[in-house]
Amino acid sequence: MISSISSSQIWSRQVVFKAFNDTSGNPENPTPGSSAALLSRLFYSESSDEDDDYGYESELSSRFGSIRQTAGENSSDQDVEGTIDDISSNAFMKAMQQKLDVLKASEDTSAMAETMQAALEAGQLTITNVVTGEQVIGRDVAIGDTISGEITQVAKSEWSSFLKENLLRDPYGLYVRNDDSSHIDKASGASSYFGMIGETHYYLTWTATPNY
Repeated sequence: MISSISSSQIWSRQVVFKAFNDTSGNPENPTPGSSAALLSRLFYSESSDEDDDYGYESELSSRFGSIRQTAGENSSDQDVEGTIDDISSNAFMKAMQQKLDVLKASEDTSAMAETMQAALEAGQLTITNVVTGEQVIGRDVAIGDTISGEITQVAKSEWSSFLKENLLRDPYGLYVRNDDSSHIDKASGASSYFGMIGETHYYLTWTATPNY
């Protein structure tokens, strides 16, 4: 049994190193923030802490999907759609829709994803990257809403302190959740979700009971 586990670990390392050797430069010591570094953290972390994933599903499959998507993009598409790194671009909004589709496919997060989708279509889904200090209102490009939204500048922060300050907790220090599994924004009372779109973390908020 021990040898089988060791063999699996070695195989996993070999797969990751082979897949990202061209982009990471040094897979044994990947550049912080790179795809290889992020995947290494997923593969080799020894414990799961709610402060890391806030109770949501493993994002390994979506991480691979975003890498394949990026690799398949061509320059003409980027000229029209922009890039996924631009929070206001059509490319980003399409990646966000793919993320919602992934969440809808999971029993644990499907109800939350449905409310997020409804908020998106109603123009009530806010996406924030506090690391870059950027915020934008989400739009549904699938229904023709393709005009880039205006980016609002917000205070910059690092994610750990931001989430600890902004997510509602109970008297025991545990995160409070809505029935659909979403978190609650402490200041506004809005529903919230923290997760990755592409290879970057974002904080999404929407009204708990959208006015449709």
